[in-house]
Amino acid sequence: MGSYIASTKQEQQEMLKTIGCNNFEELFSQIPVKVKKIDNLNLPEGMSELEIRRIYGNYGFGKYSLSIDFSGSWSI
Repeated sequence: MGSYIASTKQEQQEMLKTIGCNNFEELFSQIPVKVKKIDNLNLPEGMSELEIRRIYGNYGFGKYSLSIDFSGSWSI
């Protein structure tokens, strides 16, 4: 399993161009403000990929084990 590698500014611009957007604001412009603006979520500080792997990397579910993929998906 590979680690997530953030895209460069050039890659981001190429992706936006491919879908017909000039910038991220334009991409998300159709989302209503009341959906985008969520205050007071009281979320804990973020963790690094290494911290997450240390906490959740060895969890198992019966005969299945949890595989965390930091590219945006989970698999069992």
